[in-house]
Amino acid sequence: MDDGSVFAVGVTTDTKVPIFEPIELIPPGVIDMPCRQFAAHFDRTIIVGRDGKQVFMIHLWEDVEFQENALFTPPWLEHLIKDNQTVRSVHRGWLHTAISTD
Repeated sequence: MDDGSVFAVGVTTDTKVPIFEPIELIPPGVIDMPCRQFAAHFDRTIIVGRDGKQVFMIHLWEDVEFQENALFTPPWLEHLIKDNQTVRSVHRGWLHTAISTD
């Protein structure tokens, strides 16, 4: 991951089918490196970029069209940035998301 690329294997979110061959989810150069946080959670992986102003969530999908749109920025990030906050880390539970800011 030195170049920022991210690959995944595992059980897909959409069909619950295991994928054993690595799939590139994020190409090099998208993530501001070095990242502050890289954490796999129940149904997604969360990445916080170098300065805490970049947060990505990504799912592992079997459907190729879903794979192309699997990477997204959570909607709450815009609100935190407007309040001059930066994200230190994100933690997911079954029913909530906890965000630690600087």
